[in-house]
Amino acid sequence: MKEFSGIVDNIINRLTELNICSDDSVLVFDKGNNSKDNIEKVTSKMSFVGAAKANQAEELLDVPLSRYEYLYKNTKSNEIFGYGQNTSSTEQNSQL
Repeated sequence: MKEFSGIVDNIINRLTELNICSDDSVLVFDKGNNSKDNIEKVTSKMSFVGAAKANQAEELLDVPLSRYEYLYKNTKSNEIFGYGQNTSSTEQNSQL
């Protein structure tokens, strides 16, 4: 998506103007923006968390809940669990 690509550039430029290193920032976006080009662009500039459709993360859906580790409770008292080296979390862990 060209709009998303431009927004990423605007965010990076604004962070630079504010003397904030984009390497220290995390961009969160929904599954409508997770094209290969967008992910490559964001990865080269900052960390990110992007939603994925179930068919894009089938291997995670096959991981039994018992393999996820409790991490913390958020401000709404939802339990957050993680799996693997890069933590995957969900506020609705029973949905996996």
